[in-house]
Amino acid sequence: MTTKEQFPRRVYKEQRVAAEILIDAARDAVEAMEADVRLTDAVVLLGAARDSVSDFIDKIDQRRYVQHGTAPGPTPPAPA
Repeated sequence: MTTKEQFPRRVYKEQRVAAEILIDAARDAVEAMEADVRLTDAVVLLGAARDSVSDFIDKIDQRRYVQHGTAPGPTPPAPA
C-alpha cells in the first residue's frame, strides 16, 4: 500500500505553486496548436522549465542544461 509521503509534492496538482501551474498552462496551449517539430521542442523545454521550478520549490539541488542546436529544415521544392 502506498502513502502520500512516498511521492514527491509535484505529482499532486493541488500542491503546485502558481509558476508550475502557469508553465503547465503554457505547455497545454502549445500542445493544442498544429503538429510541428518546433512546437514539440517548445513542449519539451516547457517541461524542463516546470521541473526546474519544482526542483527549486522542493529544494532539490539540481541543474538542467539545454543544449542549443538547430537543425536545418526540409529543402523547399524547386520552382516549376
